[in-house]
Amino acid sequence: MLPIKLGISFQLYRVAVARKPYLYTIYGIMIVSSLTLVMGFVFQLTQFKPIARPEALLARR
Repeated sequence: MLPIKLGISFQLYRVAVARKPYLYTIYGIMIVSSLTLVMGFVFQLTQFKPIARPEALLARR
């Protein structure tokens, strides 16, 4: 999804080259989208719990 958002942002950037306020807004949206992707990825990695090994399951019985 991020490549689509960035692609649209780059196209808008090409259209709004002469208007500085629009460029800053587009850059802001690109940065926020990228940071959201990175934060979501890090969150998923920190929530990961590895599956127990079969030997550990057999030792409990």
